[in-house]
Amino acid sequence: AGQKAPDWSMAPDFVRTHAECQYQFLKAIAEDRPTQPTLADGLHIQAVMAAAERSSQIGQWVEVSDVLREG
Repeated sequence: AGQKAPDWSMAPDFVRTHAECQYQFLKAIAEDRPTQPTLADGLHIQAVMAAAERSSQIGQWVEVSDVLREG
């Protein structure tokens, strides 16, 4: 069987935060409302990270909107 508790090196609030996320997700489903974050939210975060990585590589500002347009 798998590990039943988080690894000792995890931050103390990790489990509480994860449990809260699960609770909010299930509550939204039970209340028949959209869950958060959305897939669009995740796409935007990915674009922010891609822009930051590209900016670091080229040493210049990279607009998130440019990354989103490139798809």
